[in-house]
Amino acid sequence: MKPDSFISLHNIKLRYRQIGKGKDILFIHGCPGSIEDWDPVSDILAQKYRVTLYDRPGHGYSGINGNQCNLRTNARIASTLMVALNLKNAVVVGHSYGASTALVMAMQNPKNIKSCVLVAPPGYAPVDVDRISHVLAIPFVGKGITPLLAPLLGPSMIRKGLGRAFYPKAYLMPEGFINFRLKLWTQTKVAVTRAKELINLEEDLNAISRDYNKIEKKVFIVQGEDDTITHAAVKLNKDIPNSKLYLFKHTGHYLQYLKTKELLSVIEEATTI
Repeated sequence: MKPDSFISLHNIKLRYRQIGKGKDILFIHGCPGSIEDWDPVSDILAQKYRVTLYDRPGHGYSGINGNQCNLRTNARIASTLMVALNLKNAVVVGHSYGASTALVMAMQNPKNIKSCVLVAPPGYAPVDVDRISHVLAIPFVGKGITPLLAPLLGPSMIRKGLGRAFYPKAYLMPEGFINFRLKLWTQTKVAVTRAKELINLEEDLNAISRDYNKIEKKVFIVQGEDDTITHAAVKLNKDIPNSKLYLFKHTGHYLQYLKTKELLSVIEEATTI
């Protein structure tokens, strides 16, 4: 596998990975997340396409983005990354928070986008935010208290959250999946960024959802019917004019692990329009 690289954009050091040759596909992970969230599909697609993945600001091994933890900033950074890495007419694939980021890109800066694939997208307020996130999002307080809370609450919250994300097929969770994410997600920068992004998400979604009907790009929406985290797919399909909906029974939030072949098929379709 090609080693990961780093690039500085908007004074943030971003970790990215670019593999394969061909038409461009850009992957954007959720909240929290990292490049590794796309392991089930990235290497397969790289046999035919040029696949670009990155850790969003404040996640994985990328640098933190201070107080600008919102969808518009994430979309701007993703669009800048596309230019910096010379991505052309790319299919943008986003999971969860990354799907909302892709929507903003399609509205604000669609020039270099061929189509979007939204995997388990949030789309509308309200947003369920845990109490700990409200504390961690407080300026100065969050960074100070996170090192104390992370060892106590982090592992328990992460295991519970991942259990929800893989429901109702937890047996499909790969070995080592939780331990790797415990290492990344209990970092102070990740905990604080996650909290701020979730706190801001309701306002962000209220701001953009009124303009979904203006999206001109082809949008593919992929959703598990048993997803306990996001539930916006059907309404998004109604509100986005040029969209196509795929619903999967007995499937939860992490569709790249739970419906790998089906997601690969949708991404292939998105490259051919």
